[in-house]
Amino acid sequence: MDIKPIARSIVLSALFLIPFIPLYVANGLFFPFITGKAFAFRVLVEVAFFSWIILAVADPKYRPKFSWPLAFLGTLTVWMAVANAFGVNPLKAFFSNYERMDGWVTLVHTFALFVVAGSVLAGEKLLEKWWRVFLAGAALVVGYAFIQIFGWATINQGGVRVDSTFGNAAYLAAYLLFVIPIALWQASTLRGAWRWVLMVFAALAAVVLYFTATRGALVGFAAGTVVALALYTFFGSGKVRKITGIALIGVGVLIAAFIGMRGTALMHSEPTLARLSSISLADLAVRADIWKMAEKGIAERPFLGWGQEGFNQVFNTYYEPALFEQEPWFDRAHDVYLDWAVAGGIPAALLFIGFLVSVVWVLSRRGSVSERALLVAALVAYAVQGLVVFDNLFTYVALALLAAGAHIYSARDVRVLAAAPAVNKDALLAGVAPVTLAALLAVVYFVNVPAYAAAGDVVAAMQQPTVQSQFDLFEKALTRGSFATQEIREQYSTAAVRAATSDAPAELRVTFLTHAVQELQKEIARVPNDARLYVMLAQPFRAAGQVEQAVASLHKAQELSPKKQILLLEEGIILLSNGYAEQARDAWMKAYALDTSFDSVRIYAAAGEIAVGHIQEGKALLMEKFGTTAVDSDVLSYAYYHAKQFSDLIAVWEVRVAAAPQDIEKRFGLATAYALAGRAADARRAAEAIAKEFPGNDTRVQGFIAALVAGKIK
Repeated sequence: MDIKPIARSIVLSALFLIPFIPLYVANGLFFPFITGKAFAFRVLVEVAFFSWIILAVADPKYRPKFSWPLAFLGTLTVWMAVANAFGVNPLKAFFSNYERMDGWVTLVHTFALFVVAGSVLAGEKLLEKWWRVFLAGAALVVGYAFIQIFGWATINQGGVRVDSTFGNAAYLAAYLLFVIPIALWQASTLRGAWRWVLMVFAALAAVVLYFTATRGALVGFAAGTVVALALYTFFGSGKVRKITGIALIGVGVLIAAFIGMRGTALMHSEPTLARLSSISLADLAVRADIWKMAEKGIAERPFLGWGQEGFNQVFNTYYEPALFEQEPWFDRAHDVYLDWAVAGGIPAALLFIGFLVSVVWVLSRRGSVSERALLVAALVAYAVQGLVVFDNLFTYVALALLAAGAHIYSARDVRVLAAAPAVNKDALLAGVAPVTLAALLAVVYFVNVPAYAAAGDVVAAMQQPTVQSQFDLFEKALTRGSFATQEIREQYSTAAVRAATSDAPAELRVTFLTHAVQELQKEIARVPNDARLYVMLAQPFRAAGQVEQAVASLHKAQELSPKKQILLLEEGIILLSNGYAEQARDAWMKAYALDTSFDSVRIYAAAGEIAVGHIQEGKALLMEKFGTTAVDSDVLSYAYYHAKQFSDLIAVWEVRVAAAPQDIEKRFGLATAYALAGRAADARRAAEAIAKEFPGNDTRVQGFIAALVAGKIK
């Protein structure tokens, strides 16, 4: 039996299935748009790689050859293994988490894909066919995006920015930056109907790119378009040069017109144009603050970096209060180059840039003018958008295959590998194949199976109707041996806190909270310098009534991230709700002092003053900014209640009801405020109005009125 053709078929089957991975949405897994695609990618690459080993042993034409893209990407992969081993969270650095599915395991799979594609597709002269299959998969992605555009399918992330089967508009946009130029390149190689089909498809993909409203990708696309037209103009034939030269001027005019029309009614009338026209230095201020943090992290660890997935600790350590209204837990620098420098130090960033430059250099010197112009344009578009975003799985895949093409063009034999004798089919079957199969099964299992199963357990637990079944499934998830222990434990804790206010048996609620605390403490023991974990730990402590432990946990988080207001605000909430008004006021005033420009933090500071009896001081803070002492705010209403300022409490609830008259809870809040102020008749009228306007709430309204009559509302 000749195992070689079987191995070849397996390799090619795996490679040609990869372009369809974007269509896979694993609804039964945690982060369904991310995890399913990543697990499928990893398994297919593993199958292809171990099958390729058999081919490489059997036939010298499949063996690795030297090229500069291979040297740079291979060295980067090795370097990151070392950097991750010395990183702040080695487990996460190597295996990432469910939300990103990145880390070294994805990097090494990307490198393996590059090696296999560069060897097998070269040996079989199938690279262009692979790209055409890639476009077939892209056509299905683009088709679904149009279904979203027409309103026939829900946009997964909400809003108007289409995301197709990626679940993220920015990920879809980055993917399309490769799809469009590759479609045009392939159109240039064909004649007849298929040429026009691909050109129309490229135009449709560009329309979808526009509707992603992803500013970095659209700017990158513009840059790639300019580069493509310039290369055609300088290196194309006479007629082509004239056409592209005129087009280049036209693009320049359009860009100038766009800049000139910024701020006009036309620009604000359409969501994508509005987002594009909003680009400014001020608009980049948030990114700039994050980049400054990244630079500080790089300066602290310039050689080996923090390890992949280590930026979250950089973000916490160097957090700037000006970012209060942004996400509290950034895990990326939102700049591909800074992300590599943070992860693996300056050497990693230089290796990545060297890899990109080597691919561009080779592709710019090989093939037709169309191939050179369009593939270089794809890489330029990617490189430009990479200044403001981070990579995802299908930027890695597209880069790997473009690099494989550059490798095929420029590779030269490695004498030792080329000269090694081929293994005959009997030895392959008896020795190489069984060992390779065993290695494949081991890698597929340990890299994928436990984590895949645990991702399913987490989703199943979150969907369970009973607290007991939730508890059991979270416990099961933690026994799987998944790499994503932090995410599982965080979800475990959130479920435990929610269960604490349920009607589950008291013993189960206590057990759930106790186990949640223990699991988070295990995670902290493994990663003691992650502020997020201490914030998560404070929640089950708070739910269990263990105020001192909750506050101590938040204090530890503050030591690790001393300028993050949300930690102080959370501390104050816990303290005030448990009667420690003075300490709550101190925490909130400290948060306000970090940056006085945020209205919501000012409200907390005012609430702190009011809660301790400094009524005029608190109201002065409100009047200075809002011109009123009645602001729609939970914490302010609680502060007025705590200080027994019931007339002010009523004013707040009246504002809240006016802002959301259909919100039943706010209507009951106003009725309660009337009752607390001794205005029983107003309280009764407010409650009866609820019953009249919102049928189905009679029982609750009658219960409220009974409590009002009995004087039980306090």
